[in-house]
Amino acid sequence: EWIVQVEPKFHEDADKLKILVPFEECIHIKSSNAKVVKVPEYILLTHSGNNFNVLVDPTSLSEGVHYFEVYGIDCKAPLRGPLFR
Repeated sequence: EWIVQVEPKFHEDADKLKILVPFEECIHIKSSNAKVVKVPEYILLTHSGNNFNVLVDPTSLSEGVHYFEVYGIDCKAPLRGPLFR
C-alpha cells in the first residue's frame, strides 16, 4: 500500500484570494487495472493538495514484469485527459 500526494501547481502571479483559496476540483481517480491496483473513486483536490491510498494486490499476476498506471481525470472536463499520472 502506498500514499500518493497530489499538489496543484499555479502560476506564480496567481491571486491568492481569487484563485488559490476557492480552488476545489473533483478528481476521478482511475487505475489501468482495477483488479490489481485499487484506488479511491474520487478525491477533492484543493489549493493545498490532497492524498489517497493505492493498494496493489499482485496475487493474480503471473511471474514477470508488469506495468500499471494510476491517473486523475477532472470530473467536470474528462475530455481534457489525465491531469496527473
